[in-house]
Amino acid sequence: MERIRAVCFILYEGGKILVEERKESHVICIPSGHLEPTETKEQALDREVFEELNVRPVKSKYMGECPLTFEEKEYVLFYYLVTSWLGEVVCKEAERIFWLSLDDLSQLSFYENRFMCQGLQYELLS
Repeated sequence: MERIRAVCFILYEGGKILVEERKESHVICIPSGHLEPTETKEQALDREVFEELNVRPVKSKYMGECPLTFEEKEYVLFYYLVTSWLGEVVCKEAERIFWLSLDDLSQLSFYENRFMCQGLQYELLS
């Protein structure tokens, strides 16, 4: 089974997180992108946030990793909380993006995304 390393970026603002609806699968998830073989997680985060959303992360925090199996592929997802960025968020690759309240995490298609975002709620309270 193919194994892919990817960064997931949780943009947070005003009690909401930015999520995307993927084009082909129509799943609702945290935006993400794969790591190139020679990249660090932080380099991939900077590149992927710009490629997907047209902004540059200014303040980010590593939250942890989580495995995911989807469409016969194994992923290792590295989650980052992004609380500050430069530029205006623009949907460049997904079907659509929208802001989701932390109270509505059940809309996320993957348990792994919901789990990490529930952890985010505790992170923000501490």
